[in-house]
Amino acid sequence: ADSFSDGGRYLDLDAALAAAGIPGTIHADLVVMAASTDGLVEAIDGASAYRQMITSSAFSRAAIGVVEGPYGLIAVQVLTG
Repeated sequence: ADSFSDGGRYLDLDAALAAAGIPGTIHADLVVMAASTDGLVEAIDGASAYRQMITSSAFSRAAIGVVEGPYGLIAVQVLTG
C-alpha cells in the first residue's frame, strides 16, 4: 500500500483513508514540489503517472492540498475509487 508522511511518521494510505471514513477500494497519491504555483502545475502536467491516474475510471474522488515548505511549495493529490 502507498504511504505518506504525517509529522515524520509514515502511514498506510489505505488505512488512513478508511479511518477517516473515506470510502474506496483503490487509492493513489501524487506528490510534487516546486518553487512557484506555476512550477507545481508544470510538474503535475508533466507527470505521465498523473495523467494515467486522473483519467482512470477507477477513481471517483480526488483531493489536493498545497503547503509552503522550507524549499518551496509541496502539492499532494489523493485519488480514491
